[in-house]
Amino acid sequence: MIFVDDGAEKLVLDGEFDIAIPFSVSREADGEPKITVFPSQKAIADEFLRRYGASGELFSPEAVAWAKKQFEPYFVKIGFAPADDSDAHFLNFHITDPHSELILPATRELDGSEDYENLTGYDFAALNHFGHICFGCVVDDKIVSAATTNYSFMLAEEEPDTRTIEIGVETAEEYRNQGYGLSCTAALACFLIDKGYTVLYECGSDNEASIALAKKLGGIQSGKNFCVVGHRISD
Repeated sequence: MIFVDDGAEKLVLDGEFDIAIPFSVSREADGEPKITVFPSQKAIADEFLRRYGASGELFSPEAVAWAKKQFEPYFVKIGFAPADDSDAHFLNFHITDPHSELILPATRELDGSEDYENLTGYDFAALNHFGHICFGCVVDDKIVSAATTNYSFMLAEEEPDTRTIEIGVETAEEYRNQGYGLSCTAALACFLIDKGYTVLYECGSDNEASIALAKKLGGIQSGKNFCVVGHRISD
């Protein structure tokens, strides 16, 4: 139930990583919770389990907030700062039947070479360079929404054991609630499923729109998780 990640902590302390995840909790549907922690901080994991394990409240706002608070001294000690103070956790949805009829005519695969104004935060050329797959909706020569793999499809193709790929979506604020995000995500999910992959969509437990999108795509909630994340403070 508690797994100690010695290798990750060593890399962080050696300066190899600018992001540190010293603690994470996950649970697949109807499965045992899994806690991963840096070895120097295992006492926090033990106390977390003692406080919230028996009651089944591992993902409650109180549990998430408590865990994040405990790692503040550790982050200060190693020159990091907490990445966020949200008390929400994440929900995982497996998408197996993404309903291709949801794909709008404005949806197309993107690789960064297109001459469109990009209203999302994605860098499509960089994503394409590192082997990601992206689908976007183009309206009036503007990319108003896009879905992309969170893990390189190119690397996944080279790793036969990697058959699950997480995806994400972003829609420009003024174009939300018009089906564009749903369309992009459906197109990307259809592409990946046709290639033999399982599609995982992760969204915040406090993000009702994202949860609704996952359900409209036929997503089945398969688990939940949260992480304590810190980033290195630059000089």
